[in-house]
Amino acid sequence: MPVVTLNTGRSFDADPNVSILDAARNAGVTLEYSCRTGRCGICKAPAIGDTTILRPEAESLSPEEVAQGLILTCCRAAAGTVALDVEPLDRLAGIEIKTIPARIVSIDRLAPEIVKVVLKNPPTSPMRFLPGQYVDVIADGVRRSYSLANAPRADNLLDLIIKRYPGGHLSDFWFERAKVNDLLRIEGPFGTFFLREDGPANIVFLATGTGIAPVKALLEELATDPTRAARHRLSVFWGNRERENFCWDPGRSWARRRLPSPAIGP
Repeated sequence: MPVVTLNTGRSFDADPNVSILDAARNAGVTLEYSCRTGRCGICKAPAIGDTTILRPEAESLSPEEVAQGLILTCCRAAAGTVALDVEPLDRLAGIEIKTIPARIVSIDRLAPEIVKVVLKNPPTSPMRFLPGQYVDVIADGVRRSYSLANAPRADNLLDLIIKRYPGGHLSDFWFERAKVNDLLRIEGPFGTFFLREDGPANIVFLATGTGIAPVKALLEELATDPTRAARHRLSVFWGNRERENFCWDPGRSWARRRLPSPAIGP
């Protein structure tokens, strides 16, 4: 069985038929990732050793990066002993990826083409997640990914901020067919976009459209911990094509807690 070793010295067995990313997860080790399909490049890592290509990497790796020994861990499998110059994300330890039912609690129009959907999981099977992560929604015969727009809270509700896209199957579902109390399934949580305990003091968030959702969740997390929030200087730059799509005010939740508001640049 091939073995992968990280720069911390931690190692794990890697099935040669699955990606290094999935092999790590199967061993209880979480590496940096986002899309899991080779498009985003988030799981890029320097590697030494024998690997095999499971899916194309060219979309996210330049020829120069390939020459330097970088790989995408979601696209490569270990074929022998492999050394990866990356660290495990231990804050994700114990966060289980699972598929669970969810009920629609509310659908509220925030702007002409944007809705906020609130979902509730069964009390016996709440979803544990970190602010910034996303879930796959399985409904109306399709699967789509949505960032969670809130930090974990006692009522276990999950907020999604969804924009209508012309011709989008699940987009049409949310705006035309979905009803309160409808049941669907969600899988997750996924993603490694979350605040690191040893992160920088100055943090700049960049978002466009409904991409503000995970930033909103991260700011909510910080707003509940004034001591931690005080260690950071935050700036949020949020862009939209239409002014009406600025459907959330990042400063309000901070003002209620008497915290310095993040600098906001729409």
